[in-house]
Amino acid sequence: MTTFGTGSGVGTTPVLCLCALTHAYLLFSVFPYAGYFALFLLNGASGADVGDRSDEPLSDYIAGVSERIPDGLSVDTVGVYAGMLSSAFTFGRLLGFGPWKRMRMRYGERNSLVASLLLSAFFSVTFGVSRSFRLALLSRFMLGVSSGISGIIKRVAINRARSQKTPAEGLGNEEDTEWAVSLLLAFMSFGCAFGPAVSGWMSYYDGHLKYPYLPPNAFGAAMCVTSAALVSWVVVRDDPPTPTPNSNGPSGGSAGERSPLLSRKFFTDRKMDKFSAVWKAKSTRSHLIAYSAFSFCVTCVDEALPLFLIARLGGLGLPTLQVGIVLATAGVITSLLEHSGAAKVLTERFGLYPTLRLSSLANVPLALLPLSLLLDDGGTSRSFIGTTRSSFAFVVILAGVPRALGFLYFSLVGIATGRTVPHCHADDAGHFMTLAALAARAAAPIVAGGMVTLLSPGHPWGIWLSFGFVGAAAAAFTFVLHEAAGGGWRGSGGKRSRRDSATRRQAAEYLSERQRALVYARLWEVHYDQGSGTVAARWRRLARKAITLNRLGLGESSASPSGEGHHQDGHPELRRRVSWADRQLRPGIDADDVPFFILGTHKDDMSCQPTVMTPPLMDALQHHLPGAVRGHNYWLKYSLVRDGASLTALESRAGPSTYTVLAVETLEGDILGCFMTIPWRKRSRYERSGQSFLWRMRTPRVEQDSVVEQASMEEDIQVYPWTGENDFCQLFANDKIAVGGGAMDDAREYGGFGFVVDGDLHRGSSCPCKTYDNPCLVSCVEDGGKFVVANMEVWALTPFLFEADAERSEQSIKYREENALQTSSDLCPWSQFL
Repeated sequence: MTTFGTGSGVGTTPVLCLCALTHAYLLFSVFPYAGYFALFLLNGASGADVGDRSDEPLSDYIAGVSERIPDGLSVDTVGVYAGMLSSAFTFGRLLGFGPWKRMRMRYGERNSLVASLLLSAFFSVTFGVSRSFRLALLSRFMLGVSSGISGIIKRVAINRARSQKTPAEGLGNEEDTEWAVSLLLAFMSFGCAFGPAVSGWMSYYDGHLKYPYLPPNAFGAAMCVTSAALVSWVVVRDDPPTPTPNSNGPSGGSAGERSPLLSRKFFTDRKMDKFSAVWKAKSTRSHLIAYSAFSFCVTCVDEALPLFLIARLGGLGLPTLQVGIVLATAGVITSLLEHSGAAKVLTERFGLYPTLRLSSLANVPLALLPLSLLLDDGGTSRSFIGTTRSSFAFVVILAGVPRALGFLYFSLVGIATGRTVPHCHADDAGHFMTLAALAARAAAPIVAGGMVTLLSPGHPWGIWLSFGFVGAAAAAFTFVLHEAAGGGWRGSGGKRSRRDSATRRQAAEYLSERQRALVYARLWEVHYDQGSGTVAARWRRLARKAITLNRLGLGESSASPSGEGHHQDGHPELRRRVSWADRQLRPGIDADDVPFFILGTHKDDMSCQPTVMTPPLMDALQHHLPGAVRGHNYWLKYSLVRDGASLTALESRAGPSTYTVLAVETLEGDILGCFMTIPWRKRSRYERSGQSFLWRMRTPRVEQDSVVEQASMEEDIQVYPWTGENDFCQLFANDKIAVGGGAMDDAREYGGFGFVVDGDLHRGSSCPCKTYDNPCLVSCVEDGGKFVVANMEVWALTPFLFEADAERSEQSIKYREENALQTSSDLCPWSQFL
């Protein structure tokens, strides 16, 4: 892991905050003077007489000479050209997104950040000294291409927080990471006010210079050079990893985003079609469309507002200084609202999607912006701020509050979108949303400028009512969103046929019949355990007291200190009984007296009854588990009955677990499954698990007359370990779950899977395969091993005795993995600064 420390007395965090402020300045500083700069460049290109008007501000001068420009451009009709200057920067960011990501992976974050800052400084100066519109457009485009600052500083902040370990935890502090990223976002938010204020003031002169717009760009270049110098001085150099065949270990730790927790194949095997899987999911696609539409609308408003402020016909006609004051004050309001905690209150009070819908309406009230002309009183009582106080207050509130709601929208839509995609597609969804936002922001300024120019200059109501309609249309995409249900991510088998409906009814009837059978309930109430035969276990049994047994009408029975006991029905092999209550850790229960505990459910938990796994079956599997997890506790992570028939639900609940037992119960009573040592996460290829095995109950599950006979049947299993013939152990795709592969001579249908279940978790099949050298695991051999799924479960094996501790352990692992990826939830709050 790359470590970013301090090379001097100056901390890394202040330097990163300066870089964040620099990026925000480069992004927002152009708004106050973009329209005036475009007029200045086009006037110079046309050869119009500049003359000598040293007694008036440059903005007033340009407004006067604009009448002499051959194509009739003025501050009221320059919108398209001003939009082109803004679009050039974002279009460059769009094209530079991929190259900068690869550069920081190849050369390290520090080197890439210094290079980006120095290039940005150069092209900022080039933009400021431009004397032609084409050169300014090219410079602004190259400035966007050079700007990889935001992505790099976020990665540096995350890596820095993760590298600060504590001896007890051995992990990066999650709170430090969240604080560092929040601090960077706060400085970028402050840049929304800082950039327009400084650039508006620096581009306002009483006279004319050869390069009137060089000062604000030279200031930005100075910020870039200062930041680059501090980064070189403070941030510890991160050398790129040496390419070795085995670079996933600590000695070959990769820099930046390539975390050693994820294999290199995870990244290199992805092709250009990786976005297609994200786009095909209907729920995810709807969220992406809503996000893109809102991004487009927000950018249109950001571009149109300065054009309204400078317009002489149908606008306030403000010079650059007053435009900067208005935009800076609106930025202050936005920043205060963003950090006031109101977003958290709204989300907790109304929920995620109602708050998301409310914030999507942010741009609709801007249709009332022309009311500021009525409050301006015709310009007769204007103050230093360029307009009346009432008009100024109306404009800044109408601009600041919607932008704050926009920040809230971007934060929430990332969370909502992340819930619609599996964990393995989180990186793809995040990149998709970044590219969509950049594409929308590249097109929106030109569209907004065109609307301002074409929709009758001098008639602001028509223009801003159009923007209000665009905002309402963008909000409509959000209002149709709904929280992803279990079937939010579906494979190719999404449509249910009449045959499927009939078999689903049969499965429901089968489970209802099982739930009514008392013998299965008693398996949970009194669990028979044959005990361990190891020497250590025998000594423990000799040393401890006999366990008090629950009778439950089954007769008196006791366990001797040697572990031998006899049931009144005459079954000497059943030595010890452990009640369900003893399986739940509570005061008075000795953990040494119980082979394993059961977490995640309980005897009276009707939400997941009837379960596929029973205590006798769990005991039988314990004897075949690897030594590392033998004796671990069973934790119910996924139940088809409780969580729904969804691969997304299965992955979200069971994905963080490493050691798992998957169990399937068919409509015919066949019980089969597998043990895996790799997480259940969607991949496009098979994964090898050398300690995995297939298993099945020897006979189909049927109700027996007594609990003793039922327990004996449940614990009679067959196990088929990995043979090493191939690596086709686990395949978790969008349309199926498959275990085992390699068709044998008598198993050509269905590709020779050990067993496979379709994407709807409804149908499956089992065949002999080379991976485990197993027979068909179900009784319907003559039908090609086809079966209908009645129930499915995934149980994790955990050493923890409490579910809260096990959950905390998995969350820490998930936290580290998610910080190695650019997910949608952590990218969206940065959408305003792309």
